[in-house]
Amino acid sequence: MRSCVTQPLSPSASRSPTASLGTRIQEQRAEAEAKRLALRAEADKLMRNLGHESSSRASHLLAERIGAIEAELEPIHTLIGLLDGQMQALQVAAEQVTQTMRILEVFDEAWAAFNVAERQELVLILVERVVVNEPAGKLDILFHDLGGPFTASPEDEQADDDAPAEEAAP
Repeated sequence: MRSCVTQPLSPSASRSPTASLGTRIQEQRAEAEAKRLALRAEADKLMRNLGHESSSRASHLLAERIGAIEAELEPIHTLIGLLDGQMQALQVAAEQVTQTMRILEVFDEAWAAFNVAERQELVLILVERVVVNEPAGKLDILFHDLGGPFTASPEDEQADDDAPAEEAAP
């Protein structure tokens, strides 16, 4: 079997898309954080002034503005949380790419060390389905999601489905 990896991937090639996306996420987060800090500073200033106002009308206006600021802060807090989640997911994806690259760098050597049965077993573990489209000259390979729960064989999956659910201890 000839090598499927025709050209080694450079670490910079795998990082450039994630780096630019990471930079955009960080810029958006910094912008949202700046808005949050500005609104928080305004709210704090109004809170300090609220106690010094003798007029109930002025106190009412200050309280309304503080409420409006709190309402403006809510979607900013949500956005910051979403951006933090995106950044964390991006970091996980970058780590997975790095791990995959390390594996691919030694894959030919490992593949050569496997016997035929081991190669077949590895392919069955990794590949869920292969679709050949002769007119288009395409071969589509669908891989198993190895990030989820893993079962050794379809029989194990069937046995798990048929097994009664365990009840939690009281």
